[in-house]
Amino acid sequence: MRGSKTLFNDIFSESKTKKTGKGRSKEMHTARNSCLIDRYYYLGQFTKYKYEVVIGVLSQEFFLSTVTIPEIIDGCYEQLKDLKKRQPGIKYFKGKWPHLVWENFNLSLNNSSKKGKVLDSK
Repeated sequence: MRGSKTLFNDIFSESKTKKTGKGRSKEMHTARNSCLIDRYYYLGQFTKYKYEVVIGVLSQEFFLSTVTIPEIIDGCYEQLKDLKKRQPGIKYFKGKWPHLVWENFNLSLNNSSKKGKVLDSK
């Protein structure tokens, strides 16, 4: 019978492996939020984009809704205050997150950007 060994082992054998929680990795979640806050600070400090555009860019870069971004920013307010206090330059962000573009950041907007969506960031 197909799968009978699995059924037997599931019922009668003690599991020796420790079960881990499913879902998000806390470390990856924290790293994502830290990167998002750094990016938010950079876009606010080193570009001339308004709040709505910055939130739109972050939404696209991090695949999060425009409602979730401000919630994350609010939850990481201490990190943001620390950045404001230290006032790091672009070199700091380039070293910490080298996979992102930190200089000559421009938005390429097409026709659908009129609806408030930013499609391509270079």
